[in-house]
Amino acid sequence: MTLENLLKVPCQMANQLNIKMRSFIQTKYIIYTWLWIGALTTLGCSNSENPNDTMVYDLISKGNLYGDGAEGITQQNMIITTQLSWNALVSQMNTVNNVSDEFENLPIDYTSSTVIAVFEEVKSNGGYELELEIYSNQEQIEIHIISTSPGGNATTVITQPYIIVTIPKTDLPIQFQ
Repeated sequence: MTLENLLKVPCQMANQLNIKMRSFIQTKYIIYTWLWIGALTTLGCSNSENPNDTMVYDLISKGNLYGDGAEGITQQNMIITTQLSWNALVSQMNTVNNVSDEFENLPIDYTSSTVIAVFEEVKSNGGYELELEIYSNQEQIEIHIISTSPGGNATTVITQPYIIVTIPKTDLPIQFQ
């Protein structure tokens, strides 16, 4: 083997290595470019599925009425904005059992708060519970009602789940979902 041939081998190997390195660097730049495009696209987009803000509320009471429906409160969603309406509801809820003794966050200031009361239908057994998720946007207040049912054995007492909360007073329409 001649000296010239001996020098060609490392040069060929260096050229092949150089080509592979350039290919690797180009691939790396392409990957980084796509990552940046993806990151900028994600950061620049808003979540159009839920443009709402979670609204904080104060719990007045959550539980069950145990009067077998004798309170005369049907399944309903109520928006209470006056003391007179509040007094009528409390009186009706106390028809069978004095449930208002357990109420919290009273008295209610109707100049800054609105009462939301949700009553489920009368159930043939216990273990049911209501939760609320309240969202606000520029157009409305959305109140999502989550009703959970008992898992496994439940009491055989007839119950009517309810939840009562206050939210900040608003001029926006309130929608129950």
